[in-house]
Amino acid sequence: MERGAGGAHTQGTPVVGDRVFVAVDEENGSSALLWALRNLAMEGTMVAVAHVHCPAQSIPVNGVQVHHTQMNPQVVDAYGKKERVRVEKKLDEYGLICRRQMGQKFRCWKITIVKDEVAKGLEELIDLHGITKLVVGAAPDERYSDALFSWEGPWSKTARSLTQAASNSCKIWFTCKGQLICTRERNENYFAMPPSPIEEALREAQHLREKLSEEATKRQKAEIDLVSALGMIGEWRMLHQQEMCQREAIEEQHLREKQEVREMIKRFEAVYHQLDDAQELKLRMIEMESARKDHREDLAMNKYRAESLQADNEKLQQELNRCITEMESARKEFEEELATSKYLVELLQSDKEKLQQELHAALTEAEDLRGKSLLSSTSEPDNTSTPSYFVCPISQEVMNDPHVAADGFTYEAEEIRGWLDSGHDTSPMTNLKLSHSVLTPNRALRSAILEWQQQQQHWT
Repeated sequence: MERGAGGAHTQGTPVVGDRVFVAVDEENGSSALLWALRNLAMEGTMVAVAHVHCPAQSIPVNGVQVHHTQMNPQVVDAYGKKERVRVEKKLDEYGLICRRQMGQKFRCWKITIVKDEVAKGLEELIDLHGITKLVVGAAPDERYSDALFSWEGPWSKTARSLTQAASNSCKIWFTCKGQLICTRERNENYFAMPPSPIEEALREAQHLREKLSEEATKRQKAEIDLVSALGMIGEWRMLHQQEMCQREAIEEQHLREKQEVREMIKRFEAVYHQLDDAQELKLRMIEMESARKDHREDLAMNKYRAESLQADNEKLQQELNRCITEMESARKEFEEELATSKYLVELLQSDKEKLQQELHAALTEAEDLRGKSLLSSTSEPDNTSTPSYFVCPISQEVMNDPHVAADGFTYEAEEIRGWLDSGHDTSPMTNLKLSHSVLTPNRALRSAILEWQQQQQHWT
């Protein structure tokens, strides 16, 4: 792309009527440019892509818009440089569109001017370059539609200001989305005077200023690229150093691992040298595993048996304890019975003569009674006379089962046992403490009582 004002210019100054200026937006200027190329550009026409750059009043910082007056001037300048570089790239893209559409039929260049308002910037470009044909593209949104333009003129603030303030010698086409919306015709009564030497000098000075500005922009872009490259070089150096450190650490780790592997190989070789071969080792391992398995099974079986034996042992121990308790109880009972038997034997031996005397007396008395009964058999018996030694001292009744106690007296067995079982340990007759509780049957007395009872029945 050849450059005019605001850039490198072509050889020679083209005639004003042969030039078409297209005012493009930074993002949405392609539709206006294409309309101008298709409807106004002819062979040999110079097409100038004009852009008014409005510096940003606020700068985004962490998602928040901050006014440039509240920020560091260096930061603002750096942000402005980045914006200008971005605009230059976009204008270069518009130049590519021109070459693709028309090829070598015409020449084009770009013009950039910095102003706070687009309308004022375009007015200055019209006056500075003597523009007679200007195409202005509106932003493709809802604010710019057919309703915003009428036969009286455009209603857009920028378009209205440009229509009122621009030179009458300039014809302006207003487009939106590639469609012509409105046209401001030239004033036919306006006589276009040829530019004076002063104007030519001013244009040349403006041209030089814009060229210097473009060169400064390029230099700033180169400086930014250089700083970025230096930063990347620093990062690469840091990454390279980190990589070298990591590589050294990896190599050291690799050497340690190789040394460990060598030591392990030596240990394995020493182990294998002690065995005949790997097969024997494998067989031994299999045998050991089988033996260990058998040992586990035997251990489990023995454990089960031990638990069973322990349970049986506990049962046997309980049975043994019960038997010991019973044996001890039986032993005590046996000892008591043995002591009682010994005592009875001794008692019987000591009372043998006394018993014999009592028996002899009882027999003698029985013989006397028998004789008396025979003598008085013809007479009526005395039913009221009961021998006193036939009567129990406790119940005062004739005894059926006479027993001799430790006090030497004879009692009815049931009565004397009841006396002893009720807690008495003294004699019912003498009230003295009995030496033992053993009762001895008095069979002789029992026989006499039975014989007496039979006689009583016979007499009745």
